[in-house]
Amino acid sequence: SDILADWFAQDALEVVDMGRRGRGIRATRDISASELLILERPRRSCSARPDSLEAVHSLDLATRSIEDCTQTKLKAQLTAEIREDALLASIVASLYDGSGATPPVVPLEAMIDRSSARVLPLLRQHPDFFPPSERVHVERARVSRVVDLNGHGRRPASDSLHTRSTELYPAISLFNHATQPNCKLVVVADAGRTVAIAVVSVRNVSAGEELTVSYGASEAEVQRKWAFPS
Repeated sequence: SDILADWFAQDALEVVDMGRRGRGIRATRDISASELLILERPRRSCSARPDSLEAVHSLDLATRSIEDCTQTKLKAQLTAEIREDALLASIVASLYDGSGATPPVVPLEAMIDRSSARVLPLLRQHPDFFPPSERVHVERARVSRVVDLNGHGRRPASDSLHTRSTELYPAISLFNHATQPNCKLVVVADAGRTVAIAVVSVRNVSAGEELTVSYGASEAEVQRKWAFPS
């Protein structure tokens, strides 16, 4: 069934400057193991059918990285939509893009979408009706970097190479990586379709401790892509 709105534990989480690690999420109270901290629907997503002939769109030999067709589609979708959706543009602009510029410390509630899935299409913020002081221009190259560094890919079990969907979760993107994280990402699915991702603590966490997840990549790839201490 559809999840009507995103949710997070307001009394437990805050976005803070973690120094060399950039932004991060910190516990504001003691957290118990197996506690649900965030439930977030994909803000935007693109997918390809398992039987589709679409596969790799481009190969970067310098970094030995592959861009799947769903990544390419999501980049094009976001680039087109942010021209008409100032709220989406402001969210994309606040995500880490690997340019070396320090992203702003934004309230977690600014990244969470609490609108019902049934009314969300009616609430897009056209730039003409968005506060002028909050309007931002996001270049196509920046959108591409944001998707590369913040997109969540889903692969079928029989295929370890090609992604079948790429999704963007702005709030969950604020969590930093750790080799021994104190939280995990749990996919919430319905009839094989990802409807949300939950962040759940895997152990007791003390107030003031950073909350972390695994990015699901090797440590070498983490250092190459995100370039912060693990």
